[in-house]
Amino acid sequence: MIVALPEAFVEARNIMGSDWDVWAGSRWLRFDDVHIADYFYFDDHSATGWGVRHKNTRFSMFFPAAIDTAASNSTPYSYTNVISGGKSLIYRQREVFVLEQIIPFKNNDHKVKLLAEFHTVDKSGKNSVEQYPADYGWVLGAKLSSTLKTRLPGSFNQISVRYGAGIANGGDSGNTQTWRTYGAPDEVKGTYNGAYSLTAVEHILLNLSDRWSLNGYAVFTKSKGGASSDDKAMDYYKREIFNRKSEFNTGVRATYYFNNWFHILTELHYAQRRDGNQDPASMVKFVLAPTIVPTAERSVWARPHIRFIAEVSRYNDQAMNSLYSPFLQQSGAKRLGTYLGVRAEWWVF
Repeated sequence: MIVALPEAFVEARNIMGSDWDVWAGSRWLRFDDVHIADYFYFDDHSATGWGVRHKNTRFSMFFPAAIDTAASNSTPYSYTNVISGGKSLIYRQREVFVLEQIIPFKNNDHKVKLLAEFHTVDKSGKNSVEQYPADYGWVLGAKLSSTLKTRLPGSFNQISVRYGAGIANGGDSGNTQTWRTYGAPDEVKGTYNGAYSLTAVEHILLNLSDRWSLNGYAVFTKSKGGASSDDKAMDYYKREIFNRKSEFNTGVRATYYFNNWFHILTELHYAQRRDGNQDPASMVKFVLAPTIVPTAERSVWARPHIRFIAEVSRYNDQAMNSLYSPFLQQSGAKRLGTYLGVRAEWWVF
């Protein structure tokens, strides 16, 4: 049996009655998410580190742990050192400095969050077998969160834009942490100078009445690695990987409150991704999910609840023929995918 602690940190709040907070350790430090897509965007800084906060200003320093594997991102952290005459595995640490500022206005109905990051990783040792250069990256972003006035409270709109450069151009595959570097390094210098990633997110919730709620989102991402190629390039491990991508995802969930304890969820999603110079792979998915809510609360956040899920997806030719999704990799090339299941969901905090 394996027991793992996802968080282990200490935090002191309002030190001696002041507005200062301080923390240190390993924690899930992430904020707004597109819940129906399980997508924590903009400011997911879940890692080991430390930080201080004074009112609406937060400064943090993170030391993200990474183990080099065939499935890891293409920025290597380990190298073989021979300074003692024998080989030993040494790790170089990426350091991430983060400054965040929240600016409320109009009676706190609107909040702007500003984000700035700086990443650095040192070069491998002069006595190492693998020679990796020092590298750096930076991130700038802004997020506007607004409270919307609808018939029922709780409605909001969130819109964000984030730009990362150099080794801070992550993430990929649903991860949005900027230290998950995307793409291949420059062919000559071996750095990610010139790499970038632009991400824009729109997320809205409308509680229209005691019968209906609508929750929608749209995500656009465009990324490029440090190599000059717009298609594939060699990474540090001599693998040929894609060096450019663009993605667009959008979806909406309509919740119908049949009564207090029985809700009917319907969803429609569209996802498209283009890797390098390939044709875009896309999918359309429709979901029907009758839901039992033991708390008898007419809210999209009511938990615990039990969902009975029926899904059908349609893939385009590129997605189908390249076996683009995990489902297609198991089932083979199919135009349609289906899913039937039951899911119980609750929140501890």
